[in-house]
Amino acid sequence: MPTGMIGMRWKMCSRMKFCWTTVYSRGNPRKGYRLKLFTERWSAFLPGFDITQHKNTNHRVVYERDVVQVHTDVRAIHYIEGAEGGGTWIVDGAYDIELRKFGGDFKVTALVFNFDKTIGNNELPNLAQKRAEGLPY
Repeated sequence: MPTGMIGMRWKMCSRMKFCWTTVYSRGNPRKGYRLKLFTERWSAFLPGFDITQHKNTNHRVVYERDVVQVHTDVRAIHYIEGAEGGGTWIVDGAYDIELRKFGGDFKVTALVFNFDKTIGNNELPNLAQKRAEGLPY
């Protein structure tokens, strides 16, 4: 995941090599979840934070022929200065990512976020979404 998504070029994401048909959130499949919808939803609220940082650690990679399985722990830190109720919202969990080789390229074919917990102000995403409305991202 990119660090500091405030300045992320969301149009560039549409050219990334993804071809999944299912995204999992909290262990539940979300069929038909396409990259366009994924980037639209994330770009609708991430720019509303003053700071974001997604730290991936403890990478475990298994490579077998044309399939790569990746597991990585993640801590996503989000911050809005002066927010009522506290300016920090942290999400802990892990990603399980599958990549498959198509032609000469590997493409993401599955993305699973395994939610663990949140720490801090759970209202911060709503505030960030309101702040992000109308931004040119």
